[in-house]
Amino acid sequence: MPLFHKVRNGLIFGTGSLFKWVDLSPANPVPLEDGDHGLALRQAASLGFNPREFMQAQLPLDKPLDRLDKALLEVFAGRRLTVEQVFAEHNVGTNYLLTHYKEVLRRLEEKDVVEASPTAEARPKLAGDKVSMAGDVIISFPKA
Repeated sequence: MPLFHKVRNGLIFGTGSLFKWVDLSPANPVPLEDGDHGLALRQAASLGFNPREFMQAQLPLDKPLDRLDKALLEVFAGRRLTVEQVFAEHNVGTNYLLTHYKEVLRRLEEKDVVEASPTAEARPKLAGDKVSMAGDVIISFPKA
């Protein structure tokens, strides 16, 4: 059975592991009547799936991690929480993943904007020079 999922200005159509994107923006109108998706199906069959378009529809367009770091500093100003608590409290209703939060918190720690316990020096290193950011690391946010 086909799956339809409306996303912003488009429609994602798929069966099994094959998904296609149909642009429903005003610049490319596709008339759809209730219960009649035949035109969308024919158009979807003629288009290729573009993962870049799909991801742009999912995350804010310009530097989404820059937006996340500003939001975290505002929301958690003056608070002390674990990485998992930050994720659990903030990610509801967003498209950010735990890895996004860990990366942003790692960057904020490198810039000395937040304090982490244990410190970066005491935590294991990942590939390259990246320092790990486990879920139980405690983050202290500065007061606003």
